[in-house]
Amino acid sequence: MGKMFLVALAVQEVSGQATPWWVYPVIAVVFLLLVGYGVYRSLNWLFFFPRLSNEPEEEYEEPPRAA
Repeated sequence: MGKMFLVALAVQEVSGQATPWWVYPVIAVVFLLLVGYGVYRSLNWLFFFPRLSNEPEEEYEEPPRAA
């Protein structure tokens, strides 16, 4: 995280153009949304994909094949 900040500072120094104040909060919000979504998906997959209920699974019967 620190290296990216230093690179951003270096690019800002070289270009001589100041970054608007709203750029960093927008990047932070997008980053947090992505991390939150990733955590949500992984937790969702880990805990809710295997059925937690004790209901017996329905048996799958193959349809009769036409000879």
